[in-house]
Amino acid sequence: MSNIKTMVNILCLMTAVISLAACTSNTVVEGKIPFLEKLSKAKGEFVWNAKLTRHIYSKMEVIEKIAAPENPDELVAVLVNCIDDATPSNSILNGKNVSLGVICYQALSQTAYYESTDSTGDIKTLWSGHILPTASSAELQRAKHAWVDVVNSKSYILY
Repeated sequence: MSNIKTMVNILCLMTAVISLAACTSNTVVEGKIPFLEKLSKAKGEFVWNAKLTRHIYSKMEVIEKIAAPENPDELVAVLVNCIDDATPSNSILNGKNVSLGVICYQALSQTAYYESTDSTGDIKTLWSGHILPTASSAELQRAKHAWVDVVNSKSYILY
């Protein structure tokens, strides 16, 4: 009987945690839907820059203008929550629409700074929280998880 009661208590606790997480996540995003819609509608293009050996987003100033009125810490939370959003945006790479998650990451990269380090304190050359505009759904999900850890530990710096 004791084992059954323990299992019931564990299940109740798990249900409460899942419900609380869902409520928190939805509350943050619902309050920021107009912000995310504006990001999604930005008509930028990712252009290859041979000198920098990476893609550059052509409308960073538009993203910065959209993000400027937001509370920075709330903005970081919303952008992190959005990184895995596969909804197509109006921004393109090689003529194809990129996901809203990629645009949210671009905005996040202009809002918060974080460098992952190894056990010796050296900066890691690869971190799943950094993504390219060509990121797959799986890469976007890994990036979101990596950034959730950063936000939870409050180890980012605001620009």
